[in-house]
Formats: sequence, structure tokens, C-alpha cells
Amino acid sequence: MGPTIEDAEGHFLKGNAHYGAGNHDQAIQEYTRALEIRPDLTEVYYNRGIAYNSGGQYDRAFQDYNKALALRPDEPGVYNNRGNAYTGKGEHVQAIQDFDKAIALRPDYPEAYNNRGNAYYNKENYDRAIRDFDKAIGLRPDYTNAYYNRGLAYDRKGNQDRAIKDYDQAIGLEPDFAEAYSNRGNVYRRKGDLAQAMKDYDKAINIKPNNANTYFNRACLHSLRRDIEQTVTDLTKSRELDPSVKPDSKDEDEQGLAWARQDPRVRALLGMDKPPKGTEP
Repeated sequence: MGPTIEDAEGHFLKGNAHYGAGNHDQAIQEYTRALEIRPDLTEVYYNRGIAYNSGGQYDRAFQDYNKALALRPDEPGVYNNRGNAYTGKGEHVQAIQDFDKAIALRPDYPEAYNNRGNAYYNKENYDRAIRDFDKAIGLRPDYTNAYYNRGLAYDRKGNQDRAIKDYDQAIGLEPDFAEAYSNRGNVYRRKGDLAQAMKDYDKAINIKPNNANTYFNRACLHSLRRDIEQTVTDLTKSRELDPSVKPDSKDEDEQGLAWARQDPRVRALLGMDKPPKGTEP
């Protein structure tokens, strides 16, 4: 007697357990075993696609989402997650098209609105993004990520007070949300409230001590406070964790590291050969 549907379901459940534990490769192996027994299980293609997507294997994720849609073409969750894969590849127009389909099939789908908002944000259409985040929050008032994402969009629009309000809401819902503290710190820094910015950066680093972006942001704050040693310390730590971290926007040059770049250590860390003209440390 060969493998049964129960055997396939067992592999599927093991795959779900591995995925929940963060073991994406093992999850993919179990999902694959399930599909070898029953190649007509929509949920298994769907979940294996999510596992591939989580590991950045977007092309394989597309294959599984497409197979799932061939079996069940009216499943909004598959369109939503295929949209996430397109977002991961930077193909935001295609992502929006998939989120549109997910929302058409399920108009009360907060995750699809939030994800479509992210796609519009990535296209720098911040007003459109905010409308989608508004909708997501209207459908789920405790949607932490939607508040956070809307805060990012308001920040990009220069509406600092609204950004802080959304970051506050996200932190209230999830007190250990390190990225919300770090980005709220950025807003306070640009507003000139350096003390509150420092508190937020310190909190973010306490929660997530391996976040290169937060060390970079705090280095900018130290530069504003004319503390070159702490600037170098945090910038060094940021570079050790992730050498690819760059200024979030032109603001970082205008009111972030501009002063500190006179120091040869800072220039070396930033890959600069010489200081900017017309400035003195």
C-alpha cells in the first residue's frame, strides 16, 4: 500500500510546524513530500510559496502561487502573497495588480490593503499609500504594521506630527517594536528634539541590538550633538552589522552626518576620500 492522503497531510502539518519555528528549508522539504504524494493540494502549494517567499526565492514562490491559482483561481490569499513576492522583487506595478485582485475577491481584507499601501509607498505615491493604510486600520483597528507603515508615509510627506502619532499607536500596540522607536527617533531628531530622539534610539537598540540602521541613525544624532567619539562608535557598529546601510534621505546629509564627515575616521567608514568643501569641524 502506497502513501495515503493522511501521509500527505502529516507532511503538510510538519511543514507548517517548521515554518512557524522559522525553519523554512525544512518546511519546504515537508511540503515537497506532501506534494509528491498529492500534487493537487492547493494549500500545500500556497504554503510552500510563502516559505520560498520568506527565503527570498521569489521565482520559486511564483511557480507555487501559479499552481495554487490553477487549482483554485478565486483564492484571495494567493493573490495577496504573490503580490508580496512581486514587492520583494521590486516589481511594484505587478504587485499592485495582484493586491487589486485580492481585494476584489475579498473587500474586507486588511492585509491586502496594507500590502498594496506598501507597494504604493515604494512607488513614492504616499497619498495613495495612506488611503490604503487608512482602509486597513478601519478594517482592523489594532493593525500594528498598518499604523507603522502609515507613519512612514506621513514622515515622507513631511507631516511629522501625524507620523509621531502613528508610531505612538504602533508602539502602544506592540511595545517591543524596535523599528517604530527608531523611526520615531528620526522624526524627533529632524524636529530638533534630540533628547527624545536619543531615548527612542536607545530603546530600539535595547530591544534589537543588531539593527544596523538604528546605530546609523544614532550616529547622526551624535554628530548633531558634536560628539565625534560616539558618532564614530555607532557608525563603526552600523558598518560591522551591515556595510550597505546608507542615509535614509537627503536629510541625513543636511542635518545628520555633515559635521562629523570632517573626521577622517568617519570619512573612511563612509567610503569618502575627502571632506565636503566649505565646512569646518
